[in-house]
Amino acid sequence: MNTYLFDFDGTLVDSMPTYGSCMLRILDDCSIPYERDLLKIITPLGCIGTARYYRDTLGVTLSQDEILELMYKYMFEEYAYNIPAKENVITVLKQLKEEGFKVFFARITLEDKLGTAYEPYIFSALNSAKVMIVLGTKPEYFEAVWVKNE
Repeated sequence: MNTYLFDFDGTLVDSMPTYGSCMLRILDDCSIPYERDLLKIITPLGCIGTARYYRDTLGVTLSQDEILELMYKYMFEEYAYNIPAKENVITVLKQLKEEGFKVFFARITLEDKLGTAYEPYIFSALNSAKVMIVLGTKPEYFEAVWVKNE
């Protein structure tokens, strides 16, 4: 049986502030002004939708692929090296892996993927799981558009 543990709202790590800063960094790099509530608009869009929104709505002159490349680069750097796991998470995940469970945790699973688009690895983990345990701290997260997309 393939089982995956997928954290989508900060149960294992609190990644949303970092996600937001990575997305806004692209606009800052391109000198594109944005409204304070932009994260409320782009978060449900995911990376591809956000890249389209940046290009088509905000006027970023980079191609969609170039925008995605920057997103993946910025996020990888932060997710792989800077976002701390909550207490005991790494220990529990290593124990699960030793017991034969396939565990997807970006900080561990993607550590050797520097410079590559890691979203396909996430989707592969999601699509190949026969059983997936999803942790959430608020019921409304299960109804969020971006969660339903994944």
